[in-house]
Amino acid sequence: MNITDSVRTSSDPGSSRDASIEYRVIYSLIFASAFVVACLCLFLPKRLNPLYDAHERRSPVAQARMAAGGVVPYVFRV
Repeated sequence: MNITDSVRTSSDPGSSRDASIEYRVIYSLIFASAFVVACLCLFLPKRLNPLYDAHERRSPVAQARMAAGGVVPYVFRV
């Protein structure tokens, strides 16, 4: 099901709430998976770590937040 199929008219009281719940679920799934990947990359040696940048060291939470924030808007474009 596409988000455009589930979005209702503005006169329907639950339209924005349904989209908000769907957004939160997708965001949390992507955040959780990105957080796991970021934590696993901490155990890799620096030369093999694809997320390591000596100039910008970020916490796994910040990396997961950036990944989720960058991916979720494109999910709803499909």
